[in-house]
Amino acid sequence: MSSPSLKETRPFHDVKFVKGAVSHLHFPADDRPFVLFAGRSNCGKSSLLNALAQRHNLARVSKTPGRTTEANFFDVSGRFYLVDLPGYGFAAAARAKRAEWDALAADLFADPRTRIVLLLIDIRRMPDENDRALIEFARSRGRTLRYVLTRRDKIGRGEFSRVMSAWRREWGINELSVASVPCFVTSSKTKEGIAELAKAIEEYAAPAP
Repeated sequence: MSSPSLKETRPFHDVKFVKGAVSHLHFPADDRPFVLFAGRSNCGKSSLLNALAQRHNLARVSKTPGRTTEANFFDVSGRFYLVDLPGYGFAAAARAKRAEWDALAADLFADPRTRIVLLLIDIRRMPDENDRALIEFARSRGRTLRYVLTRRDKIGRGEFSRVMSAWRREWGINELSVASVPCFVTSSKTKEGIAELAKAIEEYAAPAP
């Protein structure tokens, strides 16, 4: 099978950074839907956003965990927003700063424009206590949540089979399953799973019938 073309792997066009927000007072004023990207610090959120837009510098990629301290809003063709939440689980962050991040996440989860929460997890590890807390928080707020495993290129075929078996056993989900909670497997480097995730995001953000 030939490699996908650039056009085929560029599902989102005209993606622009709009603003960073530290509370609901700074969210965009229009009624366009929000698609939230959440996850542990350094889980690959910025790289995934860049891959979705086929841009190298749309979202800042840092080797220093915990650097993002705002919710960053990216406009997709004037139709909806991709929202990059601050990463959690960064031990060096001051307690007061982590409390601010928690309050910001609560504002976003409560906002009626939020359609979906995408929880990004590095494929080389299973969800930790911080991920579990976010999962429970999303459920308690009645938010739809989907898992996105990042950095597929970091493990081989055998390890991938073991990882997916662990997900099925411990979390009851399958890759792109429709019988349970879908789990998207992606690589920002090879672009694996990017088109599938983009298609799903389009569906999540589509206007209600």
